[in-house]
Amino acid sequence: ANHPQIDDSKLVVMGHSEGAILVPWVLRQANQVLEQQQKQPIKGCIFLSGIGEDIYTAMALQRERVLEEVQDEPGLQGWVLRKAVTKQKLDKQYNDLMEKIFDDPKTKDMDAIPMYCGMVKLNAKWFRTHKEYKAQEDLVHVTCDCLAITGQKDIQVRASLCEQSETFLKKAKSVEHHEPENLTHLLRSTTDKNPKLIHLKQDYPKMGKQPLDSELMRWIEDWCQRKII
Repeated sequence: ANHPQIDDSKLVVMGHSEGAILVPWVLRQANQVLEQQQKQPIKGCIFLSGIGEDIYTAMALQRERVLEEVQDEPGLQGWVLRKAVTKQKLDKQYNDLMEKIFDDPKTKDMDAIPMYCGMVKLNAKWFRTHKEYKAQEDLVHVTCDCLAITGQKDIQVRASLCEQSETFLKKAKSVEHHEPENLTHLLRSTTDKNPKLIHLKQDYPKMGKQPLDSELMRWIEDWCQRKII
């Protein structure tokens, strides 16, 4: 905000995915600093690919979606997946992970937990921090103009929650939301009629090479022109 080319009376904070969960906290911290400096508060807030949902709820929904996709997957690949990916296995994997992070005396105080014979380190502190943070409690205290955009082809969060943005942002000066038909979690559009989590690792690298969705950029620009500038 102290940069000579930045108008500190027209600041906007924006968060994408996990950032959309944490952006109310960032907003609150930034406004405290600005108040101490006797400057105007943040003028706008943008939520991209998610709002009103915490990490643990998102992970639970993703597990459910994976199971549904596995059941619908055709051919030999579907048969193999149904043998390998079951609700019992996914639940056990998740519960074992949570036990290591929160309950196991050997690991519950470790910030990073060695996994797979020490080849990988799990960021346990990240999980614990998200468990403590109550995003919806911070959303209630957001008072600036807000824009929320989540695509209907987003397979990691629910576009239906974006439609309920006003419910979460009860004290916001204004709330505008959009749920573009073909927008994905990566903020790129897709022609895939039924994108799947089980194909995510092969789909996302290709999608990441595409430019950001032009319709998304127009909505953000238009909102900034009307609400901020």
